[in-house]
Amino acid sequence: MPQQEPDERRAAEGAIDSSRPTGEGTVYKKLQGYYCVNAGGRSLLCTISSTLRKNLEYPVAAPWSLRPRVVAVHKIRAVDPVAIGDIVRFTDSGDDTGMIVEVLPRRNSLVRRAAGRKMLQQVIVVNVDQVVVVFAATRPAPNWEALDRYLAAAESTGLPARVVITKMDLVEVASVEAETGTYRRAGYPVLLTSAAGGVGIEAFREALHGR
Repeated sequence: MPQQEPDERRAAEGAIDSSRPTGEGTVYKKLQGYYCVNAGGRSLLCTISSTLRKNLEYPVAAPWSLRPRVVAVHKIRAVDPVAIGDIVRFTDSGDDTGMIVEVLPRRNSLVRRAAGRKMLQQVIVVNVDQVVVVFAATRPAPNWEALDRYLAAAESTGLPARVVITKMDLVEVASVEAETGTYRRAGYPVLLTSAAGGVGIEAFREALHGR
C-alpha cells in the first residue's frame, strides 16, 4: 500500500480534527432549523451535521483517509434526530454558534407518532426526570383527552407523571375536583394551583425541586 507524504498526511489529520467535537452541552430549545445548546452556562446556536439525518455505515479504514467509502445508508425513524434534553457534542465556531455532530445515548424519551403516512416517531423530550402535564381550569377549557394521551405516553416509557391545574381562582373547586378524581384514583398526583391567589405554588416548587 503506498504511503502518504508527510504534508498530505498532516493535511488529512487537520481536516479530521476540524470535524471532531470540541464541546458538550444540553439542548434546551429548538428553533426552525437551529438548536440552542447550554454548555457550562454558555449558550450556543447550533445547526446539525447532515450525517445525523441518516445512519451511515463505513468499512474499517485508515483514520487519515480523505474519502471514506460508505457501504450502507440506513433511514432514521424519527422526524428530527435531535430533541430537547439531548446531551450533544458539537464543533465550536467561536462566535457562539456551532454544529452538533453527535447525540449521546438517551436515558429515556417521550415520543408520539408523527403526522402523515410514514411510520416516523416525533420525539417530544428526552432524558426526563418526570412528566408534569399542566392545564388551565378555564380560558381555555381543559382538554381531558389530550391529558389522557400525555399520561399514556408517560406510562409507555415508565416515566412518573403528575397533573397540575392552573387558574383555580376562576372556577368552582368542586367542579375540578370531580373531573380530576379519576386521575387521583389512578395514582397520579394532582395539584390545583392559582398564581393570582398564591395557591399551590409552593407545593409545585417542591414537586420540581432537584428535577
